Amino acid sequence: MKEEDKLETLKRYNDRLSQFGYSEEALGWSRNKNDLRFKALLYEWVDELDNSTVGDFGCGFGDLYGFLQKEGKKVKYTGIDINSNLIQVGQELYPDAQFWVGDIVKDNYREKFDFIFSSGVFNHKLKHDDEYQFILESLEKINELSIKGFAVNFLSDKVDYQLEHTFHSNPGKILDIVYQFSNHIVLRNDYMPFEFTVYVRKDAEMDTDKIIFKHS
Repeated sequence: MKEEDKLETLKRYNDRLSQFGYSEEALGWSRNKNDLRFKALLYEWVDELDNSTVGDFGCGFGDLYGFLQKEGKKVKYTGIDINSNLIQVGQELYPDAQFWVGDIVKDNYREKFDFIFSSGVFNHKLKHDDEYQFILESLEKINELSIKGFAVNFLSDKVDYQLEHTFHSNPGKILDIVYQFSNHIVLRNDYMPFEFTVYVRKDAEMDTDKIIFKHS
């Protein structure tokens, strides 16, 4: 993300935080659907999370960690975000979680995780950069830092209308990007009509005789 877009993103979330405090509205969400998004993000690996390391790219307040706790999943969690004010709230809410403030691409972040999850990072229209280039660079880094796989959600362009400030990704273009990282890809668009999640599994073993994934 270019510096101009980064500064505008920081201001947007800081303004919302001042207006709404700790809330979904401060992160640009509404209608109390974050638990549904989190459940969808974890879908592919829900039975494999215990005792794993989890990175949350664009973590906001770190509420994914709160959801994991509520679901009884014991993980080593690290929330990553460029906004130190959101992270500060997250550290107060979840003192046993780890957080890191910075840009994983530009700051050359190096810690690896079993799984990386990301919710809402690519939903805002950029003014100074190409959105698909930003998505590509971010997913390349997420792929580099994930060991077993990653899941990311997007707003879909298969909609009746789009808000002026939101960016709606084309599912086909996102699939073209993630197929660079694995052949084991799942796209879910069955939990909300205008959002979708892609899952990239990197540790899938193949039965070379039957030419199928072994867990199929």
